[in-house]
Amino acid sequence: MRPQHIGATAAQLRDAIDEYRRLFRPQQIEQMRRFREVALQAMQRLAAFEPRLCGALLHGDGPLNHVRLLLRADTAEHVIMRLSDLHIPWRSGETTLTHAGDRQVAWPTLRFLAGDAQIELVVLPLDAVSDPPRDALSRQRLDTLDEAQLTALLDADQRASMGT
Repeated sequence: MRPQHIGATAAQLRDAIDEYRRLFRPQQIEQMRRFREVALQAMQRLAAFEPRLCGALLHGDGPLNHVRLLLRADTAEHVIMRLSDLHIPWRSGETTLTHAGDRQVAWPTLRFLAGDAQIELVVLPLDAVSDPPRDALSRQRLDTLDEAQLTALLDADQRASMGT
């Protein structure tokens, strides 16, 4: 169901989730910060592939331990070689993302565990910027954060938790 069918935008729904979490589940705020830090570490180790955080952890509107990173590479094998260099065991699969014109495209995906975080690396081609993935609900360009943006978000969250 798209948000407009229930009379709310995706942003309004996310704001409501944030407010609910603040009032009734404050422990989830710390969990979200911890998993975002795990995402940042993964992004730093995979920097050559221009990783971007997307999905539930970005907005905190789904499973917080699911870290989805979009990577750009010539082939999934390049990412596999990097994971092997880092001694990270992985499983392969596919993830289907929505693109312009409501096209559904299956992309190679590598999954591994980092503590209790489930890391999912979706490998997009280098030219994916010309046809980026879309949000399944709004059909708008998928919200993503690069390493610098995620660092800024973590810093802002830290300042907010300290009341400054």
